[in-house]
Amino acid sequence: MGGDPNSAPSYPTIWTTTTGIPRDPDIVCTSSTKCECLLWKPAKHYGSIKEFGSNEKNMLEKHIGEFNLTGQIAEDVPRFLALFGHHKTAEHCATVAAKAIELTTIFEDNPCKAEQAGYLHDISVVIPNDKKINFARRQLVEVLTEELKHPMIIHQKLSVVIAKEIFAVSDMEVLSAIGCHTTLKAGATRLDKIVFLADKIAWDQGGNPPYENKVTEALEESLDAAVLVYLNYLWETRSQIQIIHPWFVEAREELLQ
Repeated sequence: MGGDPNSAPSYPTIWTTTTGIPRDPDIVCTSSTKCECLLWKPAKHYGSIKEFGSNEKNMLEKHIGEFNLTGQIAEDVPRFLALFGHHKTAEHCATVAAKAIELTTIFEDNPCKAEQAGYLHDISVVIPNDKKINFARRQLVEVLTEELKHPMIIHQKLSVVIAKEIFAVSDMEVLSAIGCHTTLKAGATRLDKIVFLADKIAWDQGGNPPYENKVTEALEESLDAAVLVYLNYLWETRSQIQIIHPWFVEAREELLQ
């Protein structure tokens, strides 16, 4: 960023969650559904970006120096991803968010949180795969052996970092759902499972997912049944995937009990 090096950095205006306070007319809900569960106000801690490693900081600041959040997640995430040229990911995130909201109406969870997690789940696509591990280590993110072998899969954890540090998300349920949306994990919450399943139904590989019909049928039984259908599909086709993530194995074993 240019300017006087001795002056305070000009960080963009972003929003942070607060709860249990009266709605202020100047506070905008992040959700396009305009619900009351998440209230927003200007945040003051955006400077935490300076804690990123120099390479990652430069990589991000190249685009976000002039980026201002409106507080509308459905607008901010696509604009942010577009700055990095990730238009297809932006479309995928919007589809996942919509599917997650739909699933909350069936399984009685929070649509605002589902939408937020859905839009932000792949936000770390802005970190190239060959930089993901170094970025994770600088942010003190645990890196598993499987993630070292296949760095792309750690994107779920890095999306938590981006959601916290750039989009100022502090809701632990939202961050948890973002952080396990690819593999799931043992002890997953209902919101974790909703976002996980929304991502699998709204996949971005073209055509319809091969497990779609079975998952759809299982949804009529329960959320866990639908999740297990996908996990079993992945287990049965494990010879075709590059790594078996331990979180996926633990999540499946838990649901089989």
